Amino acid sequence: MINIQNAVLHLFDIASNTLLVSESPLELSDSAIQFLTSHIEKHITKQTAKQGTFHTDSEFLDLLGKYNSNELDFLSLSKEIAQKWSDLLKQTAEQPASDFFICEFSTNEVPFWAIFRTTNKFQFTHQVLYDESGKLQTSIVRNNDFLPQPNQSIDEFAFINLQTMAITISAKKFSLDGNTIQLFSEALLECTSAPSPKETIHTLEKTAEKVAESFNRNAIHATNAVKTAIAEELETKDTLNPVDTAAAVFPDQPALQQAFQEELRKKGFQDDQNIKVEKEPIMKKLVNHKLKTDTGIELSIPVEYFDSTDFLEFQKMENGTMNITLKNISNIINRLN
Repeated sequence: MINIQNAVLHLFDIASNTLLVSESPLELSDSAIQFLTSHIEKHITKQTAKQGTFHTDSEFLDLLGKYNSNELDFLSLSKEIAQKWSDLLKQTAEQPASDFFICEFSTNEVPFWAIFRTTNKFQFTHQVLYDESGKLQTSIVRNNDFLPQPNQSIDEFAFINLQTMAITISAKKFSLDGNTIQLFSEALLECTSAPSPKETIHTLEKTAEKVAESFNRNAIHATNAVKTAIAEELETKDTLNPVDTAAAVFPDQPALQQAFQEELRKKGFQDDQNIKVEKEPIMKKLVNHKLKTDTGIELSIPVEYFDSTDFLEFQKMENGTMNITLKNISNIINRLN
């Protein structure tokens, strides 16, 4: 259960290029709690988010330390964070008009800080007016202040576990001083960030495919072996060690295992690196292996069928093409789009 203690909203106005600082916290009305809670629930376990670690000299970490020691209260700290974000935005080429939420909450008795940055969206809506004679007149107007709905995504966010100082973060790239950086993580929080679970799985699949092809092995079987290896590891754990999957992806093939591990190390993965994952959404993606041929045919095949020639067989032809044979089919259902 999510329990919100404090929240505040500061605004960055692109028209005046200024930060509009709130002098009081948000009133925690039912609508405010519903908005914040829905986005916390949606984003705190998002599999595209990265896991971050503060640099030891991070100014943001120092501010949190002052808050934890009661040197700064919630509103004062929020102003410091918003001012730093505003100063950074003014140096970028993009400078998006932004709503900047800061929220203090707990879940399962663990205290967190959440920071949401949303770009102001616009929508068209109707407006009802009355002229001087009292006649009703309708019109269409553009409203620039729409917040993301509960089923929509926040542009950028960070969740900071105040017990461990672990960070879950999703950041966009901005142009700053001629360089492209993730402003939210690199400049505001000043933290490192590991690949997200989604990025990790994609990298494992692409790396297995590359290694298999370089050794003239079946690349499709290799990428399917990645899914199987991940699923088996997540049966007993909620973390994934990418480098350790080599033995399961290429069993009894030490040369391929070594090549696979070396490729992952080149991509920045460490031998002892464990990526925390949310099991349920990841496992759903591992159930089927989706294929698309250069002829436009698409297949969604349960991963367990790849190791059984009773149901599926891949055959490489002399001319370099490939045949896929589906076996033991007793019924075909025609599904309309």
